[in-house]
Amino acid sequence: MIKNRNIKKDLEQLDSILKEQGISRRDAMKMMGLGGAAFLAGGTEVEAATTLKASDAKGKILIIGGGLAGMSTAARLTSNLSNPDITVIEPEAESVSYQPGQTLVGGGIWPKSDIVYKRDEFTPDGVKVIKEKAIKFDPDNNTVTTDKGTKVSYDYLIIAAGVTLNYGAIKGLEEAGEAYSSGDNKKLVSILDSVGACSIFSADGSEATWTHIQKLAADAKSGKKLKALFTHPNTPIKCGGAPKKIMFLANSRLEEAGVRDNVEMHFYPNGGNMFGVKEYHNALSEQFKVRDFKHSYKHNLIAIDGKNKIATFNHHWTEKVLGMKI
Repeated sequence: MIKNRNIKKDLEQLDSILKEQGISRRDAMKMMGLGGAAFLAGGTEVEAATTLKASDAKGKILIIGGGLAGMSTAARLTSNLSNPDITVIEPEAESVSYQPGQTLVGGGIWPKSDIVYKRDEFTPDGVKVIKEKAIKFDPDNNTVTTDKGTKVSYDYLIIAAGVTLNYGAIKGLEEAGEAYSSGDNKKLVSILDSVGACSIFSADGSEATWTHIQKLAADAKSGKKLKALFTHPNTPIKCGGAPKKIMFLANSRLEEAGVRDNVEMHFYPNGGNMFGVKEYHNALSEQFKVRDFKHSYKHNLIAIDGKNKIATFNHHWTEKVLGMKI
């Protein structure tokens, strides 16, 4: 049964296997991000590259974004081309190597350092890095201009800048605006903290989430009856399972502290089920019953009143009027 799984023991077993191979967990996460298929097959990125046939294709290649997508693309092109001319534009010195690990950081299982890698340590040989931010595209003249005025020309352009998270769309968080998963998100964390909220969709936010969970347990231990809300928005997100995953991890921490009965845990997903796949929906619904989790479907968070600790949701549904759906 899922409830009886011991996450710490599972991770200790994984660490033991990695140790036999002379690999740290942190390096394994990097390899999973930069060369996951090769790593899972039992080889390294370098070993995988030896099977590729070099191409004599020529041209200046410009990659916008030096996170996992940008650097793995640069690495693959470096392996495939006999004489590559590749430039990456990336202002951030660090990136997240394993974003699913952010929930484990939020649950207090891993430190943030386990999911962060330094850009320069994984830049392929021969690839040039411009440590600036791309702000202007001129496709008619095949150029990109950075925030520092550097103009870069190209023959081929690859955009791998990642997606932004729009926290500012929620009333009460307008000042937070948009943010990336990696980079310095201290301002975002500070704004979320000010309204009693946290988010596992950034590395810094995951660290803050663990702080919030510990405070929740401490307050519950004092005898307070508390409510913890977990949400899944109406927009696309990076992992549909993450909002539920952090809820399960928080539950485990509260159980370990012996204070679970003092905290009502409520999940507010925008959709009408736990998961799009029926079998997964059924399994998750059963686990919600086992753990006494409450849930309210078709609710989307639209506002947070930090002063009064009130979250406002848009509760939506479909009605049939005169034979028409509205």
